[in-house]
Amino acid sequence: MARRSSIVSPEQPPRGRVRQTPSVGGSVRSVVGILLAALLAGAAGCASQKGYLPPSDLTLPDASRLYETISRRCQGITSLEGSAHVRLIRSGKKARVEEVVAIRRPSSLRMETMDFWGHTVFLVILHNGKCLTYAPGERRYQVGEEALDELRNLIGFACEPDEMVRLLLGDPLYTETGPASEVAISSDEGYYRLDVGSGNGTGARYSLWVGQGDLPVRSLMVSPPRGGTWVRGFQVEYGRYTKTDGIDFPLSLVISDPSSGSRLEVEYASVSLNTIMGDDVFDMNVP
Repeated sequence: MARRSSIVSPEQPPRGRVRQTPSVGGSVRSVVGILLAALLAGAAGCASQKGYLPPSDLTLPDASRLYETISRRCQGITSLEGSAHVRLIRSGKKARVEEVVAIRRPSSLRMETMDFWGHTVFLVILHNGKCLTYAPGERRYQVGEEALDELRNLIGFACEPDEMVRLLLGDPLYTETGPASEVAISSDEGYYRLDVGSGNGTGARYSLWVGQGDLPVRSLMVSPPRGGTWVRGFQVEYGRYTKTDGIDFPLSLVISDPSSGSRLEVEYASVSLNTIMGDDVFDMNVP
């Protein structure tokens, strides 16, 4: 398997947005007031280092051009292999596992859950519209629709194989919006906000928050109407962007499903992008 590039994630920076403390007003002229002012100045500096865009300095670019830039960059990532720390929260229960991952567009995925000694605990393969799940310890092997249902039950997300591949490749537009997409832009929370939808109103709709460098920080998808009602879909947060071979890739993904309350957190530990993968990587024969 030939590799084009490989990266290992840096140490994870502190999360969260700095919350500003209300300023000291009126007649208060104390040392505490001076300290608060200093803290506010430091908070502003930290926010700028994190890449947040001050609303006063926000100039809106052309919406269609920004949308095309993001789409082109995402489509340029055709495959990924590496390792990841995965944390799943579902029905009030939490699980954290180590995964060896191989992903290839349009819909091929291999995720192998490993134990401390490097043994396979659970294997999932999506390929050519089929799904396989295998638990060696239980000698349990399933393939087809039953395996896909098992995968959906495990992660709590009802999505198709090609959607899962796009999600894990950091593509915020993981479901087609339909023909003649319409794009609008505004400012929100110090970011550019793109609202994307099909011209005929039948496809998915997206709201996409974009930071400096034209990098998505959050996306929210709304599914096409069911019985006249739009259904809120996944919300995805992106972070820890790292550049490799000229491509900016988010090493941190948080996927939330409001309908089920499930939350999938993926922290890539090592990544190789755009490697050449043969079909043997997604061989569905039981090991």
